[in-house]
Amino acid sequence: GEAYAVNCRAQFEGRMGVLTAPERTQLFAWIDQFGGSALDASDPKGVADGMIRLLDLYGSAGRHPNDQEVQELFSWAQSIYLRLNQ
Repeated sequence: GEAYAVNCRAQFEGRMGVLTAPERTQLFAWIDQFGGSALDASDPKGVADGMIRLLDLYGSAGRHPNDQEVQELFSWAQSIYLRLNQ
């Protein structure tokens, strides 16, 4: 039920926070729905100042998320990251 947000900026120590009840509910739903997945929503190689965005999901089912679900997972993670770094 905790999240740890890290930034690539120098001297950024990261922030720890607790997931809200709705965030935990959504996470547990995805864990029950998907299997282990290493997701990559990084910018294409060769793009100037390209961002690397990776998400590892440790689920207990056998299905991998489709493209729309991957986008939802990254949006969910981004919202938590932004909340922790307000």
